[in-house]
Amino acid sequence: MRIKEALHSHYWKLLLCSGAIGALLWGNFALHARQDQPLLGPTDYQISGSFVPNGVPADTRWLHKEDTQFSLGSQSEDDLQRGTFISHAFAAPATLSFFVSGYPSAAGNRLYLEAVPEAEKLNLGIVNEPGSEWRHYYWKLPKPWRGRTVRLVAENQATASPGWLGLTLPHAGTAADEFKTSLSRVAFVVSSILLEAAVFLLPGIALACLLNFKCKLDELRFVCVTLLGGAAAGYFVFWVYLLSARAGKDTAKAVVLASLIMVVYVILKRRADTKLFKEVAICALLMVILTAFYTGLGFLYEHSVDPGVQVEERFVDPLPIDNMLPYFFADKLYHSQPVRPFLTIGWKSSDRPPLQAGITLLQFPFWQTQSRELSYQILGTLLQSLWLVAVWLLLRMLSVDRRAIVIVCAFCIFSRFFLINTFFIWPKLLSAAFFILALLALRYPLGKVKCCPPFDAAIAGAAVGVAMLSHGGVAFSIIALTIVLLAGRKLPSLSSVAAGIAMVLLFLLPWTMYQKHYDPPGNRLLKWHLAGDQNLDSLTFGQALVQDYGKLSASQIVENKIENVKTLFGPGPWDVLRNAFAGKPAATETKTIASPWLPVLDWYKTGTFFYVFQSPGLLDLGFFVFLFALLFSLKCGLSPALASLWRLLLLFCVSMVVWCLLLYIPGATQIHMGSMADMTLLFVVLASILALVTPRMACVLLGLQVMILFPLFALTEAFVRPSGNVVWAGGLDAGMAGLASVGFLAAAFLGWKAGFSDSGENLCPPPESA
Repeated sequence: MRIKEALHSHYWKLLLCSGAIGALLWGNFALHARQDQPLLGPTDYQISGSFVPNGVPADTRWLHKEDTQFSLGSQSEDDLQRGTFISHAFAAPATLSFFVSGYPSAAGNRLYLEAVPEAEKLNLGIVNEPGSEWRHYYWKLPKPWRGRTVRLVAENQATASPGWLGLTLPHAGTAADEFKTSLSRVAFVVSSILLEAAVFLLPGIALACLLNFKCKLDELRFVCVTLLGGAAAGYFVFWVYLLSARAGKDTAKAVVLASLIMVVYVILKRRADTKLFKEVAICALLMVILTAFYTGLGFLYEHSVDPGVQVEERFVDPLPIDNMLPYFFADKLYHSQPVRPFLTIGWKSSDRPPLQAGITLLQFPFWQTQSRELSYQILGTLLQSLWLVAVWLLLRMLSVDRRAIVIVCAFCIFSRFFLINTFFIWPKLLSAAFFILALLALRYPLGKVKCCPPFDAAIAGAAVGVAMLSHGGVAFSIIALTIVLLAGRKLPSLSSVAAGIAMVLLFLLPWTMYQKHYDPPGNRLLKWHLAGDQNLDSLTFGQALVQDYGKLSASQIVENKIENVKTLFGPGPWDVLRNAFAGKPAATETKTIASPWLPVLDWYKTGTFFYVFQSPGLLDLGFFVFLFALLFSLKCGLSPALASLWRLLLLFCVSMVVWCLLLYIPGATQIHMGSMADMTLLFVVLASILALVTPRMACVLLGLQVMILFPLFALTEAFVRPSGNVVWAGGLDAGMAGLASVGFLAAAFLGWKAGFSDSGENLCPPPESA
């Protein structure tokens, strides 16, 4: 009895909390760097032909200055000269590593280990060409090769340009060190997810508690204020950093500390509303589980030790550096480096909104220098995962069956669209999440926008402003919402409209002034997408619009808009399927693809990324089910849930029309060029209609997606990497496989608990609304 009383005492509770915090902090410092040892001396190699020391193009860059080292390359004036690098013999280690640049996979080029004296060869494969960057690669050698006497050989026999090749001298790692590194990364990732989620949410919870003291907030308002408060704290810190890096660091620490004190005070004084905090805890849990799951999948196969490059190459062939632009912005401000005239090659600081950079700056003082890029990647994934919170709240507002809520969320979580756009951390899903929060605050899904009070309109205005500060593409959804409300005459009262507009201006005006006066012109992307002018010049948007449309005839303009509509559907698979069934191998610029079915897989992957109506996949059946439901409802009327889904689908359709009409460049209506709020709403509508009208078919389709289609995309490399006498760089990371598995099981358990257990009613009741 005494033991039981002691365990329930404040002392033991404090001890347990301290232990949990200590474990989190230990995990944050647990990251273990690989301990590689050189296998050769500085001159233990032979070169011939075009291979010479430092023989790579002058513009070949090292991703990190500390990586710079002696290298050899085969670049020549005509880029067609033959050359060979052969190392002295060494004992093959468990893990072989060295830096590579150029085009090692080009036809005629080879990297391989050659056994001595047997002359047996083991090819060293690389998935994506490093090109003009030095990339660090690791090969986990097969057990039969470990300990054998081998030599490293690089052959440059390319007959096409570019075909040059560069490499550094090899290093060795042990299996034990590799396992330790993998486990330490998992501990670091888990710790970082929890700590970064806490730092992001604390300012918002503190603000929500303050507002709750003055005017009682329901659960929906409390969550919205919490998420908006976390974003606003980052935005505020951004401006302080812009004035002074030192003041910014101090302000970031003060904001987090003051928020922590406020939250602890509320809890200790027992002034916290349990229902409100429970709602925030559920939303935080959704973010944490999704971040862990997607991070494990994203790092499952190592393409690069650099987190930014890993993200750019993991799921779709090399993406641009958009994911790293907020980090570059934050890093320069943190170190008091100039952001003018250019933030990085080809981009000005005013080209992209600053919200993700600001939230990053709020967390920067708490990150270790050597792991900041990985910490940023984890934070970015956590922020993009807000889409799940928005979808969760949206579905609960619709008051649909809790099992349907779980099915819809599962369709989204196990979709190719959300996986790639959550892991590739351009802040487009972040803007989508805040736009959906604005819809919830307005009660748009319920058709009650006219009844929206000024306080809710202010929340909606703040959400719209924050969405625009995340990514400008959400403007298409905002324009569509305005058209729908005006056409339906469903505007709220004048005071509510004024409150919403005031909050939008409060967030957007400072950034607009920055674009126009601090780092002009600030209208580059606007002119690019809406006027087709990609030049960085002094032309205003209006001048560029008149100038470029003046070059086109009326028929050309119509043809361009029709091409925009066609692009929504994307190319069909018929050509690649025809070649696959005929057994014709496909060829790229540098090599021939052995399997004729790989282009089909490539079509499947790229269609997910680029084309609106290919991305939902099996969910497209929901269009036909919705049509059937609408026809059936002509006799008995729409149910409240179907009426809400119709409003969301109408908003999506209007946004598609606006998008196709406004984009200047024909065929530019690809997913990444628009608003991902539209795509999120499309997924919700199609999955919901399937779950509500045909629940059994929805379960069958969900099973196909989870068991077949999603793994085909997420685990693509298990299917496309040729086996045989080749070992591929990176390979499967056991620690990340475990993290992805735990994330999957946690998501499955939470889904079962919310949708199918007796206690699920407590997890997903409809949120209270005024």
